[in-house]
Amino acid sequence: MYYDLLSELQGYAVEVRYPNDTIYLSKEKVEKAMQIAREIREMVTRKADLSIDYNEVIDE
Repeated sequence: MYYDLLSELQGYAVEVRYPNDTIYLSKEKVEKAMQIAREIREMVTRKADLSIDYNEVIDE
């Protein structure tokens, strides 16, 4: 499961790494990437048995 989610984000990492290239991301792609990042964050904090109040975390 981790691998599938991380592989979806890999493309974004490559796209934004090179600042000289113009990158056009749709609102839908940005929202999808943010949702995947949230899922990964929640899985990692749960697996590491960390306590995080997500109400205090800024997601936008």
